[in-house]
Order: sequence, then C-alpha cells, then structure tokens
Amino acid sequence: MPHPRTLNYQTPPPPSRSRLLRALICPVGVLVCFFFTVTPAFQLSEWIVLRCAYGPERYAAGLRLARTKKHLLNDGTNMSTGVEFIHGFGTFLIVAAVIVIYMLIANALGLYWEDANDHPNRAPPVSQRDAHV
Repeated sequence: MPHPRTLNYQTPPPPSRSRLLRALICPVGVLVCFFFTVTPAFQLSEWIVLRCAYGPERYAAGLRLARTKKHLLNDGTNMSTGVEFIHGFGTFLIVAAVIVIYMLIANALGLYWEDANDHPNRAPPVSQRDAHV
C-alpha cells in the first residue's frame, strides 16, 4: 500500500522580480515589436514590389498604393492580385523576421522561459513528485 503523502498548506513565496520581469518583457516586447515594425515593413515591401512590377521610374515619379480594398494605385490603375499578394506576403515575412530576431535576443538575455520545467507554476514531473514513495 502506497504511503499517503502529507499536504503542505504553506503559502508559496512570492515570485521574484526577475521572474516577473521575464513574464512581462517577452510578451509585451513582441507586441511592441509587431506594432513598430508593420508600417516600415509595409513601406519597404511597397518599395520593392512597385519598383519590380512597374519600374523604378514610375515609383520615383510618385506611384504608391492607395490602400483600398480594390487594389488601386494612386494613379487610378488596378494592381493585379498576384502583385498584391506578393506585397502582403513580403510585409508578413519582414515582420516575422523582426519578431524572430527579437525572440532570439530575448532568449540570449534569458527573458523568456526556455524550458517548460523552468516555469514557476508548472507541477513537477510524476517521477519527481512520487519519488519518496
């Protein structure tokens, strides 16, 4: 018959400041990174796509996206859906690359949980929990 475990009703110690800092900086940093990256990524993708699709002369003359649902350029011509898709996917790739770089830096600085076993609210594995039995 297994030995009954004794229950411990002591209040756990409060989380340390470093744990709170790690818990706040990583998710907030990803959101800040996202919001500050979207507009420059959109403009960079617009610059690349319009120069490749319509030529650098038209872009230098002021050709830009009108940012409407009908894929219109500011000179009134329709942009093809393929070019619009490439522009949107390019914007996504730029933003994703910046967020991945942020996460790599956060990992190097120890600002997010590398391992699930390191998380303070995670129960210990069964093998460690029942080791005294």
